[in-house]
Amino acid sequence: MAIEPTEPKVAKMLNWAYEKGMHLFYKTLADDIEKEMTSAPIKKAAVESPKRSSEPVKWPLPVTK
Repeated sequence: MAIEPTEPKVAKMLNWAYEKGMHLFYKTLADDIEKEMTSAPIKKAAVESPKRSSEPVKWPLPVTK
C-alpha cells in the first residue's frame, strides 16, 4: 500500500481558490467602474467669489490688537 503525496492536491486547491478570488475581485472592480461611467455627472453648486471693495489694499496691512 503506497502513500499518496498530498502536496499536489493542496497546491491545486490553493491555486483554484486564488484564481477564483482574483476573478471575483476583478469582476466587482469592473462592475464599480461601469457604474461610475454610466451614472450621470454630479453637478456642483456654483460658488460666488467674495465681493471686493473698491479701495486698494495698503501694504503692510495694519496690525489689529
